[in-house]
Amino acid sequence: MRFKCLLILPLLVASLQAASVADLTFTLNGDSTEYSMTYCLTSASGSLGIPSTYNGLPVTSIGHNAFDGNSSLTSITIGNSVTSIGTYAFNNCSSLTSITIPNSVTSIEDGAFYSCSGLPSITIPEGVTSIGSSAFYSCTSLTSIAIPDSVTSIGNYAFLGCTGLTSITIPDNVTSIGDGAFQSCSNLISITIPNSVTSIEDGAFYSCSSLSSITIPDSVTSIEEGAFYSCSGLTSITIPDSVTSIGRYAFGGCSNLADITFEGDAPTFGTNVFTGSNSATIYYDSNNGSGWSNNVAGRPAVQTNTFTYTLNGGSTEYSVTDCLGTASGSLDIPSTYNGLPVTAIGNSAFQSCTNLSSITIPDSVTSIGYQAFLFCNGLTSITIPDSVTSIGNEAFSFCNSLTSITIPDSVTSIGNQAFAHCTSLTNIRFDGIAPTIGSLVFSSTQVSYTVIEAANAATYGGDGATYGGLFVLDRSKIATAANLYTLDDIKELRAGSTMIVVENGQATLSMEVEKSDDLGIWTTGGTASVQVNVDQGEDKKFFRFKMTE
Repeated sequence: MRFKCLLILPLLVASLQAASVADLTFTLNGDSTEYSMTYCLTSASGSLGIPSTYNGLPVTSIGHNAFDGNSSLTSITIGNSVTSIGTYAFNNCSSLTSITIPNSVTSIEDGAFYSCSGLPSITIPEGVTSIGSSAFYSCTSLTSIAIPDSVTSIGNYAFLGCTGLTSITIPDNVTSIGDGAFQSCSNLISITIPNSVTSIEDGAFYSCSSLSSITIPDSVTSIEEGAFYSCSGLTSITIPDSVTSIGRYAFGGCSNLADITFEGDAPTFGTNVFTGSNSATIYYDSNNGSGWSNNVAGRPAVQTNTFTYTLNGGSTEYSVTDCLGTASGSLDIPSTYNGLPVTAIGNSAFQSCTNLSSITIPDSVTSIGYQAFLFCNGLTSITIPDSVTSIGNEAFSFCNSLTSITIPDSVTSIGNQAFAHCTSLTNIRFDGIAPTIGSLVFSSTQVSYTVIEAANAATYGGDGATYGGLFVLDRSKIATAANLYTLDDIKELRAGSTMIVVENGQATLSMEVEKSDDLGIWTTGGTASVQVNVDQGEDKKFFRFKMTE
């Protein structure tokens, strides 16, 4: 019979040294009245309590680098006689998950908890007045922190790289937020800055890529270099009227920033303030500030009091429904307002804005309403984007300085008299298939033909047909070396049915001479009159003239 033998081997357990007061070194101060805890063995592990007294005297401080590099301590309770935590006291204590700081502490020095990467939360007691530079640098597990009202300053890079922080409230007594204080806090979603802060320092929120909301109080006078650089989650921000200067790159790389609203005068801008923030539009109210223009710090600037916006029923988009009658010069209609798209130009929105010379409509707009630009008789140029699908009745009627216009291929309908009485209008081009067109669309204009793309000719009735009272001219036959219109074609199109008045055998022919480089775009070159004798005959009542060789 074979026996089974069980071999029992001794289990060797290696244990780390449990932390105790014996692991600590205390140093007596110069007058022998108190101690500073100045060193802890790096082998100490687990939980540790720092005593309030040693040899009958109070322990009042934790010294410089006292726990530097200890990677085994998990929990520390500081005695309630300690008033200051020295520079880099807990530097790189990577296993520390809990620390209790007593109310006696008034100062947390530079780098005190530098790279305590396992620390998830901390409560700073009332009484602490300052948080030193890099105090919580790269505490990557820190998700929450309570800063008491007693704190007046947050040092440079105090929370740099705290990637676990999602929100933080800065108390009302803080007057300065240091350089890079919250730099690379990539999960920080929101932050409230109190009214006591006067300056947002260099790189304070640099690369806070999740930051979607921030309120800048009207106590702030300067936003320094790179303060919000690469805050790609920001879509809008309001700059109070107290701000007088914005440093270079302050909002650089904010790739989703669309709306920046200024409540006062134009501040002094550094260079490249909005570099990489290519969607940003500046909004200002000229009633509240000065120093503005159509382009500010490299971004388009829109006068908010120029327009009235109306929100749609579903609160998802805006229409421009009114414009100040005093608006002048070139005007860009914004594509967004309050973070929502501007999708329509309302009825009569720009009616009688006689000082406007040019208007650019953004590609968010899909409709131009009834009489939207009626009597804008100073308007010489307008860009209709290929997002627009409908142009309302009399939309541009009596815009009598408008010389040419292009209808994009997106337009499917044009209302009655949409361009009527545009007395300087000589050229119109359609880029798409023939839209549904109303009556008298081009009445009392100088347009004789509409230029169309060859591929769309059939939808207009074909080359040489009439559309909206205009001759249809195939663009492919214009201004190419190999295929020009013949003289007979031009004679038929330009003067084939012109009526004349004959009295007593004579007629006066008044002609406007037009000139063109390519037979496509014609401009006025003067007028000419000639009196001719006409053989009336006995039964002729109507006459017309026609060009000959």
